[in-house]
Amino acid sequence: MPWESDATMSYQTGRRDSIRWRQQVRWSLPLVGLALLIAMFLYRGQGDTAMIPASAIHPFLYFPDRVLVATPAEMGLDYENVYLTTEDGMVIHGWYLPRHEPLATLYFLHGNAGNISHRLEMLHRLHQAGFQLFILDYRGYGRSQGNPNEAGTYQDALAGWHWLQERSQGGPPRIFFGRSLGGAVATWLAAQEGVTPDGLILEGTFTRLRDMASVALPLPGLGRWIPDMYPTLDRIGQIHSPLLIIHGEADEMIPVEHAHRLFAAAAEPKSLYLVPGARHNDTPFVGGSAYVERLRRFAREVRGRTPAGSGGAPTGSN
Repeated sequence: MPWESDATMSYQTGRRDSIRWRQQVRWSLPLVGLALLIAMFLYRGQGDTAMIPASAIHPFLYFPDRVLVATPAEMGLDYENVYLTTEDGMVIHGWYLPRHEPLATLYFLHGNAGNISHRLEMLHRLHQAGFQLFILDYRGYGRSQGNPNEAGTYQDALAGWHWLQERSQGGPPRIFFGRSLGGAVATWLAAQEGVTPDGLILEGTFTRLRDMASVALPLPGLGRWIPDMYPTLDRIGQIHSPLLIIHGEADEMIPVEHAHRLFAAAAEPKSLYLVPGARHNDTPFVGGSAYVERLRRFAREVRGRTPAGSGGAPTGSN
């Protein structure tokens, strides 16, 4: 179900167009496959209360690419390769992009397609805006071992947070930035006991997988057969770090209504930034300088709430 295809954010226009074409080709086929899966499930008489196994959903949810098309060095950026071992023994890979006197450190959790190299253009824009960055590939993506699944994405994000805590202790504020599926992962992570981000940014994020299934394939009662994966709406109210929700008003994959519902369920302090005319994969580019300035303003607001040099939770958070 490639409702998230931000792998179009390649560092080079030609490659971005090529990736976008491949994503569009894949757009209809998984929907047909999902429809057939549901039909077969019902035909076999599984019953009205049964659910399709989560493992059967994975081919319609995760679209990893093993090949890194470039590195930050090709964008003129200094970086470090980071290899981490998760609690269940998977070795995952990421990049750390330092910056002198950054506004904040962004822990970037990407969407369900491609790998970290397809976010280079976005990383470059964020770095130029004054942020240092840490981004990792979930298991099964890029150089990370294993195969993707919901619990695995959570464990991978948690391992990344532990690494970042050690690396950035006493440094600038640490802000989680989750895009699309990555927003669901970032919300889970920020809601965990002992995890204290100084801020949380969700861009193009959905309320829960069941709701996305209904968008992609509007069949009556479809939700009751889909596992309740990535229930972001249920978790967002548990987070008390400053929150910024960003969404394209013309998002064709995840309707803007998801942003409104998440915002309504979230605790204060929170803000909602809707980008006029932006679709799912072009929010930063359509938003332009206003988009960049909104991120910078959020970082300054977070810095104002964070004790100097703490690199920890905002004052008064829990």
